[in-house]
Parts: sequence; structure tokens; C-alpha cells
Amino acid sequence: GWRAAAAPSQDPAMPRIEIRRLLAESTLIILSILFALAVDAQWEAHRERRQVEQARAAFVEEIRANLALLEGDRYLPYHRAMWESFRAGSRIENPTLDDLYAIYEEFNNGVWPTPFRDAVWRSLSNTEILGRLPFDELFMLSDIYREQENVDGWHHRMFDIWAESRSDRELPAFIKDDIQRTRTYLSDVVAGEERLLAQYRAALEVLEE
Repeated sequence: GWRAAAAPSQDPAMPRIEIRRLLAESTLIILSILFALAVDAQWEAHRERRQVEQARAAFVEEIRANLALLEGDRYLPYHRAMWESFRAGSRIENPTLDDLYAIYEEFNNGVWPTPFRDAVWRSLSNTEILGRLPFDELFMLSDIYREQENVDGWHHRMFDIWAESRSDRELPAFIKDDIQRTRTYLSDVVAGEERLLAQYRAALEVLEE
């Protein structure tokens, strides 16, 4: 009579071989992905380190330029000499215009506001690069550029006062006040510039390591 054909026999080891092959392929895929991610992370870390190095180099150049300005004859030494003259003038009991002119005679070119550079700080202040600097370096730079703004502010405020239209400029009371105001203004400027001088030198020691 008719009998159903027997099912073909199946090697019991075949499913295990197939599973091992799939596991091996999956492992290779995962390892390839992890390797690619590691390469990307390493490249990104290298790029970030390079950006930080470039930022430091730019700050060094800018700070060196500002240090040279302060040390130049037109700025800190000049402002110190002006401050000394106005401090001596502030001791005059009832100064006259001749006294004021005598003070200014040595400084007939007027005040030289220090043209501090801050392009690097302004360019990087809203970028991730600045945030990658160590906190101590970031705070150090922030203090420097804030002090520069303070000195600039003293110059601008005093220039606004000098530009005011006054009818009492020849009166002894106004002359005395003018000498006192100028002495105080120059005292602030000199103190700020001296702080910057020390900050610049300290910053260069850190950034050039």
C-alpha cells in the first residue's frame, strides 16, 4: 500500500552553527560601530584641543600687545606723571587759571586713553571654545577684560565732564574742583593700569606654559 514519504533527517548541529554565525556577524557589526564612534570621539577631542590651543595663542598675542601699550611712554608712565602733577596742584589752596595752565603745560598733548585690544575676547565670549578653557584661566581672562572696561569707562566719563559747557570755568572754586576731579580720575586710571600690568604678566606665565 501507499506510505507517506519520510521527512528528511535534519542535522541537530545546524541550528547551533547558524546561531553562532549570526552572533559573530552581530558582534563584528557592533565592534565596527564602536570603533567608528571611538575614532570620531578621538578626532573630536583632538579638534577641541587644537581649538583651545589656538585660543590660548590668540589671547597671548592680544595680551602681549596690551602689555606693550601700557609699558609704552604714552600710557602708564605718562598717566603716572600727569597724576603726580595734578596731585601737587590739588594742594594749592586757591588755584587760578595760571596754576591750571602750568599743570597742563607739561602735558599739552592731553590724556592718551589706552587703546586696549579685546577682539579675541569679544570674538570667543559666546562660543563653546571659551567654555573649554580651565575655569581658573577663564576667570583670569574675565578679570583682565573687565578691568580694561573699567579703565575705558573712567576715560569716557571724564571726557564727558570736560565736554560740558560751563560758564564758571575761570572761577577759583571751579578750577579747584576741576583739579581735584582730574586728580581722582587719573588716580583711578593709574591704579587700574597697574593692576592690568600685573594681571597681564601673570596671565602670560599661565597661558604660555
